[in-house]
Amino acid sequence: ERFLLPQLPPIDALSAWGGPYGNPKDFEIGRISIEAKARRGAARPFITISSEYQLDETGVDSFFLHVAELDRIPIDADSGFTLTDAANRVGQTMREIDEGSMDLFDSLLTSAGFNWSDDYSPWRWIEGPSRIYSVSSDFPRITPLNVRTGVVDVRYSISLVECHPFLTDETNLVDAIRRQLHGG
Repeated sequence: ERFLLPQLPPIDALSAWGGPYGNPKDFEIGRISIEAKARRGAARPFITISSEYQLDETGVDSFFLHVAELDRIPIDADSGFTLTDAANRVGQTMREIDEGSMDLFDSLLTSAGFNWSDDYSPWRWIEGPSRIYSVSSDFPRITPLNVRTGVVDVRYSISLVECHPFLTDETNLVDAIRRQLHGG
């Protein structure tokens, strides 16, 4: 919604979203990868990584980790949003640009586990700060290169405090997407 739709046609932004299909990285735009994580703001400052491939930068020119803080708020709160609200908001943006992208959007949502007929109203959320990290060789992570033979299905946590030196801003992410699109 924030980074891809302003830069790409909806069908291209949706085609970049591989997470619902089980791809190790959430988004891949050419040789740029973006892994998206959400965490509770009050939780310990860690994120969970689901495999040794999720933060592997092999074959990419730029790799970003986007971490958004989401906190649950009372269902009767005037602010915040539900999962359905978020899906409707993104869908409306895409519909205004390209109505034909909606079938793929619905398919991806279904693959991600979202169902339009489910009632998500008991859970309202408010978004806190987001952080973007540039994933590079020294980033704290496990990759296939440092996993011993026979070890599979690695799941681990990363301390966001240790990621602080890799903080970047959204301008660097958007610039990387633009360079990818324009061959620069």
